[in-house]
Amino acid sequence: MTEDEKPQSLGPVPRRRSVFEGLAQLPVTSLAPTENTHTHLTDTSVAFLGKASENNHAFRVDETGTFTQSHIIPIPQYATRTRPIRDIDHYTATGHHFLAVNDDIDDNEIEALIVSLWEGAGWASPGILHITAGVRMEGPWNLPEDLREKFCIPDEQTKIWLLVCPPTRGPALKNIDNTPDMWAQAFPNGLPQGVEAKVLRTLMNVARRLAGTVRIAGSGALFTPDPDSAVTLALYAPRWLNPQESIEALRSQFPQAHDARTVNIAQRASSLSSESQRLKNMMTTAYPLKPEIRAKIEADIRQAAAGPPTLDAYAVMIPVGNMSHAMIEVRPTHTVPQALRWERWADGPVVEYRIRWIPDEKTRSMYATAAGEQTLSRTARFERKRSAADIEKAAALLNLMVGGTILDEDGFIVAIENAPDDDTAGGPTQ
Repeated sequence: MTEDEKPQSLGPVPRRRSVFEGLAQLPVTSLAPTENTHTHLTDTSVAFLGKASENNHAFRVDETGTFTQSHIIPIPQYATRTRPIRDIDHYTATGHHFLAVNDDIDDNEIEALIVSLWEGAGWASPGILHITAGVRMEGPWNLPEDLREKFCIPDEQTKIWLLVCPPTRGPALKNIDNTPDMWAQAFPNGLPQGVEAKVLRTLMNVARRLAGTVRIAGSGALFTPDPDSAVTLALYAPRWLNPQESIEALRSQFPQAHDARTVNIAQRASSLSSESQRLKNMMTTAYPLKPEIRAKIEADIRQAAAGPPTLDAYAVMIPVGNMSHAMIEVRPTHTVPQALRWERWADGPVVEYRIRWIPDEKTRSMYATAAGEQTLSRTARFERKRSAADIEKAAALLNLMVGGTILDEDGFIVAIENAPDDDTAGGPTQ
């Protein structure tokens, strides 16, 4: 292996903080009583449908009859949220879909992820996490060793959360060309529909984020999404960067960053140049225009040929991993994900910076031939991991320029601590 072929150091990779850490740092007012406040006789929260706004408040009446209000927070930080862990029995465990996670997963992390995707979700009482009408999660329960072995759950996943949800089933999915489908195997008598299907998708997203396992009631099918499979990130922010600003922000770590429209702009300039000559010929032979009018027309043509077209979206390309690329798609958006519904800036104009992974041809072919995540080659996994680290770096660089919030492809908040400058850090392999 030559020196050029040896993998180069990525340098310090930005550290992800948990969703719960991110939500805990929101600029909200705690409703917890202090020694300098009155004793509150009532706490009544009023949440309106849709995105939270200035109209969402919590109202209070203290012992003096004073009526006060405060901005609501998702969950009072001082409230008791969970109950002592108890062993679950076989009958209860098999009667519900459930999520199994490692013992070190904080219960508040589960709540933060669910709240990120569901309006009105939150603790209903200790150990009861309300999701939507008639749907809740209960836990955490301890999954005993004998049940872990019986269910084929990894030994380290000792805590489970039951999903209490009325089943809603549609027709069974027929396999095409005898190719097994994961949902067809998990629900042989009919696929989940409506709220059950949506909540199960949420459970799968949470399992991918926390490296957990979802077990399906009835069939006992297990799903263990690969946490490393979520590579794409999206930054939502109130500030627009033009293409050159984005490129300059990225080039400190990605010197080869370039506008994906470069070729198209060159072609357009050539086309406008030809059009300019055609108009000049036409004006000379057919239209006896006044000199000042002709000068203005020619100036407009030169300006259009020299500059890029008016933009409402663009894309920037950067090299990532060893051989892959990422495309940063920039466009304004009128809708923001649920996880951003508490951000005040999200009520105004919002720009989406979506960073998509474009694997190299060799890695794509490995994905095409793999039967599943577990059969991916070590080379493909390494390329994906390096690419994901570079994409996080790119998101952190843009975040420094425009603020806002970074989300993963499942809609969960990704809190990235920007790595300090390090002259010894190597950039991505170019």
